[in-house]
Amino acid sequence: MGLYPITISMSTINSRLNIKSIVWRMFHLCSTLKDEMAYKINQQLGDKIARERKRREMTQEELAAKVKVQTATISNIERGETDTSVYTVYKIAEIFKMHIKELFVFR
Repeated sequence: MGLYPITISMSTINSRLNIKSIVWRMFHLCSTLKDEMAYKINQQLGDKIARERKRREMTQEELAAKVKVQTATISNIERGETDTSVYTVYKIAEIFKMHIKELFVFR
């Protein structure tokens, strides 16, 4: 995750029109950082689920059947391409006989 420096001069601050611009830039920055954090969490969670599934010699199809979701859903979760519901993560942890918080321990 990169840093996003914001340079604001006094003349910019003194301009009413530019304050809206500053607020918009800061909102966009926060939104971007939030998106990057969510993406990273999804990637790490997906990696963890894939590792645990493979460690148990289980296919994506088998896991999907036990969780009662489409195989594509498991595939998307493992690739970090979706925001997974807490319920789905809970069901996966239950199938793996793990506490849900163990899936969120990233190394």
